[in-house]
Amino acid sequence: MPPKKTPATWKKYAKWLLIGVAAREAYLVLGPMRQRRRDMFNLAQHRASETGKRLIVIGDPDGGIVNRFIGRDYDCGDLCIDTKGCLSCGDYLTGRPEDVLPGLETGSAVIYVSMALESVHNLDKVLAEMERVSGGDVFAATASPWTLTSLFYPGSRRQFTEAPPDQPGFRWKPHYWSPLKSDKREYPLKK
Repeated sequence: MPPKKTPATWKKYAKWLLIGVAAREAYLVLGPMRQRRRDMFNLAQHRASETGKRLIVIGDPDGGIVNRFIGRDYDCGDLCIDTKGCLSCGDYLTGRPEDVLPGLETGSAVIYVSMALESVHNLDKVLAEMERVSGGDVFAATASPWTLTSLFYPGSRRQFTEAPPDQPGFRWKPHYWSPLKSDKREYPLKK
């Protein structure tokens, strides 16, 4: 007599669904999101050399867990700004972007920012200072809003749906559990 077949249960479906979601996230984090950071950095580096401005990187190139194990997605630039410091970079400033950027010259740099704006406390001030310092030369690599990474990135307060250079400004939506100082949801860059 052949063994009796049992119908698939919801636990089996849930397990395979969870495995599928985890595999998709791992693919996105290790593939397209890393490539997007590289591409944005290369565009910013090209723009800096084209204009003769220095390149400011916001966000430690060695800061993420993926970068620690697999390697950097981008380089330090001429100046690196991070809340914990960019210890492996030659020239860096330690501090929050809203505190460090006001001390920099107007129109003096091209700014590349990677996964740092999601957790900034005073986003309005940071975006205004980035625009002032860069003169509109801002290149941002943000997490795709359609991933779990953008929801649960450590310290994340918001998800970006638009960012330069793909769009002429920034657009975001706050996380439901994160109180924000402003009701604004977009910031157009004047260029």
